[in-house]
Amino acid sequence: MENLCLLFLGDSLVDFANWPRRLPQHRVISSGMPGEQAEELLWRLPVRTPLTPDAIILMTGTNNLLFGDTDFAITIEQICRALGAHFPRSERIVTSLLPYNIAGIKEMVQAVNSELKAIAQKTGSHYFDLCSPFEKGGSELFDYDGVHLSESGYQCWNDELLIFLARLLAKEPD
Repeated sequence: MENLCLLFLGDSLVDFANWPRRLPQHRVISSGMPGEQAEELLWRLPVRTPLTPDAIILMTGTNNLLFGDTDFAITIEQICRALGAHFPRSERIVTSLLPYNIAGIKEMVQAVNSELKAIAQKTGSHYFDLCSPFEKGGSELFDYDGVHLSESGYQCWNDELLIFLARLLAKEPD
């Protein structure tokens, strides 16, 4: 599982990660836009890349949720379909939202993640449950604002992603 081409799409959670440094064994294209909502990501598709990615890791919707919009699943479905049309040989990975350290948001995250899982299945994408390991890891995985990640949070995401990619590329079930 060396030297994969990975395309990361999303908001500040993707942008702040410095994925090329975290995954030096792979060719990484990181296209995170701080503050971006799912609709804005859809509008900037297709993303032009010099290489065809082996896998596209999608992490978006956090900003929608934080602004009270829980009706963005259809946009994620449109993103998955657009990515599938533009990169038909790339594995598409829909990452769950995280259990942000914000009061009153847990039920919304669970509901959206259920929709994301169904969308992944419906679009031939893969659902990456990052919420569960973050629930186990606790609040130290988040930065002071309860949304952005600490270094420990990014390390958890990195570790879980490598496990997920190894299973996916070995053609094991999710």
